Amino acid sequence: MKKLVIFDMDGLLIDTERIHDWSWEEAFKRSNLDIPTSERQTLMGLGHSHYMNQIRKLVGDDELADDVRNIQRDIYHGYFRENKPDIKAGVVELLLELRAKGVVTAVATSTRQASAEAYLRSVDLFDLFDYRIYGDLVVETKPNPALYNKVVSDLNINKENALILEDSYHGVKAANNAGIDVIWVKDFVDISNRNDISYLHSFDSLVEARETIMEIVDNYDMKEIVELIRAFIKERDWDQFHSPVNLAKSISIEAAELLECYQWSDDADVEKVKDELADIMIYALQLTDKYGLDIETVIIEKMRKNALKYEVSKAKGNSKKYTEL
Repeated sequence: MKKLVIFDMDGLLIDTERIHDWSWEEAFKRSNLDIPTSERQTLMGLGHSHYMNQIRKLVGDDELADDVRNIQRDIYHGYFRENKPDIKAGVVELLLELRAKGVVTAVATSTRQASAEAYLRSVDLFDLFDYRIYGDLVVETKPNPALYNKVVSDLNINKENALILEDSYHGVKAANNAGIDVIWVKDFVDISNRNDISYLHSFDSLVEARETIMEIVDNYDMKEIVELIRAFIKERDWDQFHSPVNLAKSISIEAAELLECYQWSDDADVEKVKDELADIMIYALQLTDKYGLDIETVIIEKMRKNALKYEVSKAKGNSKKYTEL
């Protein structure tokens, strides 16, 4: 289960990347610099320190790089003094759905705090996040994982319980460097041909991504299920009734009730079957937990034993017990 979803800002929450790219294009033109589109777009998703290094590489001169940056800043901020950024489709609906399920929402952006908070407030997104972190509050920005590492550290949430949503190469790279699952939501620059990054899924918009995101958020692993069962039992002080022998008896009783679902027909009520199977699994997980066993390991070990007992060449299509094969 994912307890935390971390959002990038530019290009994911608000439609700023096109203006960002346009402002760089204009700045280079005004500086009489012919920078190819593919090289200019390497600036997307970078924080201040990283893109200043990149600009220096592109123009080959430190002083000129500073001049270009100042021109770009004036163009970019000048645009947003006159125009409010647009919210990307599906953002508000997804945030509200996540918060309704108790999932922590965070925004982690390389943009400086003053600018980022102004943008978020201007489109009424600021209060939809439980946590916010900005590029000038960490030593290094994306693709360095510092932003994402600080989010999970400050919120005391394990990385395996977090999910990142990113639109840029450098953002996805930062998520990879942090060791946190990430979904790439396409925006301005296509990064599908980059072989040095990985992501769980890619989508054209958050609208398309919503269903998968919610499935991932709701997907409990076996350890989390065991923790839920433990908490359920502890709250009711039932552990005193759940000795190993009582759990084994309960499994037998639930198995008999499962069999009863098929008493009159092979076409059993699916809802009843589902309930009985769940009860059997709950008691089985409690029993393995009593002995400090990991159910996934137990099942894998037993499958390996079964594979040795029932060789495919002998057991295929045959219902006999392994001792009779």
